[in-house]
Amino acid sequence: MAASDDIADPDAGSPPEAAANPLILSRKPGLDDARALLDVISAHPADKELELDAAAVETMSTPLTLLLVSTVRSREATGGKIAIRDASPAFTEAFSDLGFFQDMMKMEFRQ
Repeated sequence: MAASDDIADPDAGSPPEAAANPLILSRKPGLDDARALLDVISAHPADKELELDAAAVETMSTPLTLLLVSTVRSREATGGKIAIRDASPAFTEAFSDLGFFQDMMKMEFRQ
């Protein structure tokens, strides 16, 4: 995770604990990105919003999609939301392709 909160480079350093800015998903987030995001989610208060920027996403890995679905489901009771800024078509298609469209719709989408 880079200093700019970019989940594109897992070798760039440790993830921020509770980023105030959106976390930027890489063009092709894979397993390493899912692991880095899991660290961020684990450190982020469950009752606070977590914002991700998905504008650059060209393909989504199944592990990252499942992590987001799991996070949405687990945070429903605590009121912690996941907000997605500038979701690319590839980002939204990953949820539909895996049958998680309803879970995706529980996220807040922003431009």
